Amino acid sequence: MVRNGTPFGHRPPLPRSTGSWTFRTARPVAPDLDLVHRWMNDPDVARFWDQAWSRADWREELSAQLEHGPAHPCIVERGGRPFAYLELYWSSRHAIARHYPAREGDVGVHIALGDPGSRGGGRGTELLRDTAHGMYEVTPGCTRVLAEPAADNGAARAAFGRAGFHELGEIELAHKRAALVVHTAGTDDVPALRREVTAHASR
Repeated sequence: MVRNGTPFGHRPPLPRSTGSWTFRTARPVAPDLDLVHRWMNDPDVARFWDQAWSRADWREELSAQLEHGPAHPCIVERGGRPFAYLELYWSSRHAIARHYPAREGDVGVHIALGDPGSRGGGRGTELLRDTAHGMYEVTPGCTRVLAEPAADNGAARAAFGRAGFHELGEIELAHKRAALVVHTAGTDDVPALRREVTAHASR
């Protein structure tokens, strides 16, 4: 399907929901707005997201994402209860594209586990893995899902690793030093991608 003149729309679709997870678009009104605002102001989330904004600012941010992209803001529910906030974006249109051989169809993900009670127990790892597989199922041409957790966020890096993401190297973004990680559908040469990231970092 061609959208906005390209095979891909201005933001990625939602991953396929599974028995464990339900993915839905985050709306800039209650209750979604209240959830995102509260979660982003949690100290453990704010430490790495640095977006402990006001409710009004988050209303504006969610509205802008839905109207223009490039991210698709999502609420993830588990068993009918809100569990996490995701932002899905086209990696080729993000700053990380300067650090690896990006191609159309690559999807990036930001994740925040909202409720403190949802952290631990491997549920975040399960969500990351299922998000990647869910994207492959709904996005023709997508064989790679990437993320860029903060380099000093050891818990996130470990969770991505347990979910089947491979570290490609550390990169410098405008607002942080990050670990670039990739999950593949089985058709990509991870060592070659890692060499590309290393070569770029040495320039």
